[in-house]
Amino acid sequence: MSINKVVTVVFNLLGAMLCLLAVVAGGISAKALVARIQHGRGIMFADAEFFALTALAFLVLGLMLLIAAKYINRRVSR
Repeated sequence: MSINKVVTVVFNLLGAMLCLLAVVAGGISAKALVARIQHGRGIMFADAEFFALTALAFLVLGLMLLIAAKYINRRVSR
């Protein structure tokens, strides 16, 4: 088993986990936004924005890792 295949598998796993975390953070952001609309601002005044930015960061990093894994896999298979 070559190191490129190991790196590809690790990148795929990390990318998928980061994308999953992005979905979770997006859900938390939506829940925080609904709570803010219903009850007004609370102790944490920027919670919806914080979770939305976290979701965006996780999604971008996860997609970058998945694309990198695909690129490495394509170069190895040649």
